[in-house]
Amino acid sequence: MRIRFNSKAVSLVLTAGLVVTACSAAATPVPTAAPKTAAPSAAASVAPTAVPLAGSKKFTVAFTSRGISSAAMMEAIDVLNKAGYTIDTPEIAQSNLIVEGIVNGQFQVTSGTTLSFLVAAQKNGPIKTIGNRLNNEWTLTGISAIKRCDDTNGKIWAHHTASAVSTAMAAIWMKTNCAATTKPQEVFIQGSDVRAAALRNGQIDIAELELGDAYNTTTGANASKFSITANFSKDLPNLKPSMIAANSNWMAQNPGDVLALMTEITKQNRKINADPTGAYLKSLAQKWVPKTIDPATIDVVAKAYTEQKLFPSDGGAAEADINYTIKFFTDGGSLDKGLTLQQAADLTWLNVVLKNLGPA
Repeated sequence: MRIRFNSKAVSLVLTAGLVVTACSAAATPVPTAAPKTAAPSAAASVAPTAVPLAGSKKFTVAFTSRGISSAAMMEAIDVLNKAGYTIDTPEIAQSNLIVEGIVNGQFQVTSGTTLSFLVAAQKNGPIKTIGNRLNNEWTLTGISAIKRCDDTNGKIWAHHTASAVSTAMAAIWMKTNCAATTKPQEVFIQGSDVRAAALRNGQIDIAELELGDAYNTTTGANASKFSITANFSKDLPNLKPSMIAANSNWMAQNPGDVLALMTEITKQNRKINADPTGAYLKSLAQKWVPKTIDPATIDVVAKAYTEQKLFPSDGGAAEADINYTIKFFTDGGSLDKGLTLQQAADLTWLNVVLKNLGPA
């Protein structure tokens, strides 16, 4: 059954739609073959030019929440704001509200809710995937007694929201690995860090957690109490649950803004990966998301993100990856059949960025 989780420690109330929380999501293996090669990019309507491309230099990038995975994007936005842009960065807890805002033109850019992008694109909404904020970082983390899917029977399993990518991936993992008789108690707690706190406090038994929150929960004094049941960053490296998407109409009118944003994000990702100690990523996390990091584990977490190259230096959104992601959600029943690459994505700007910047 699915119930709403109410606790004095964990608030699930959505008030005005702007809620400061942290991201969700776990990934999950499903029997699909990974793509063998990446095809050339889709469109080519924007080419390098000495003439500045049109752009208002004023737009909104909406986040479901900001954790360490958003640090590079936030730094890129800050660089642009200091260069004369005005970019707002609201946080909205429910991914479906963000996608509605993108489709309606209230917001121009967002990231981290790939499934919602794909669903909206399939319905002919003016939204396209244009890049990838972060490679697959998600884990399924729970009490040590949970070793396999059937061990979740009767246990409290927390997801982000019903429409979240993490929830869809968890459902596919359950479908693939659990017996039909396995029935966990599924609840909704918005924010990976909030779910992690609920897990450590004994309020839930298992949840989809970001890599950083999983490390914070399974190391140190908690090492014997909690463990990572499934590491989806290793199981599903081609799955892209944290894509960047934007309003198609806005992009057509403001190609310069799109190109500038994707350029700065790629530069920040490369700076993170150029420091194998994780020190640069740590500095960004301390600057932009200090409340979501644990001082005791941030060095280990930052180094892990860097070692696994989770911040893509090459944009992390090859056509083959997008096709794989579409197939993953289609095979799992979360996405209707028939969505094409052309409907889902426009890699024009990313390809220009990579051509301009050269190899990582």
